[in-house]
Amino acid sequence: MRVIFQVVTDVSAQTYLVTGVSGLLEMTGIAVRGTHLWRIMNRGESRVGSHESEGSITTDETVASAVERFAETMPFLSKNREEVSRPTIA
Repeated sequence: MRVIFQVVTDVSAQTYLVTGVSGLLEMTGIAVRGTHLWRIMNRGESRVGSHESEGSITTDETVASAVERFAETMPFLSKNREEVSRPTIA
């Protein structure tokens, strides 16, 4: 809507009012969305389950013990066997 009325302002000066109102609506929408995103990111915690209670994987841990604690990694490890078996990821 805003782009169309910006082009029409070349023909008619009355469309400046509509262009201004649509710009105000656009900026209001951006402000509402930005505020919503800021509030979500400012919570400091995730609603999705946290793995902190289960600990983290350390360098001295074996793959078997890590998979035992994090069973959801098994499909990825099975599918990407060649990449996982490499000592470094390049």
